Amino acid sequence: MISVDRLLMALLTIMAGIWLAVIFNIGGTVQMLSAIFHWVESLR
Repeated sequence: MISVDRLLMALLTIMAGIWLAVIFNIGGTVQMLSAIFHWVESLR
């Protein structure tokens, strides 16, 4: 049986990795959202 501490550490590590990815990709995410927005506008 896996210990709760190890499971918690793994979960925290995954969460930290996701947050780092989000923070570092914020520029790319904004560009992607604006591109989608312009694409939707052009469809109208």
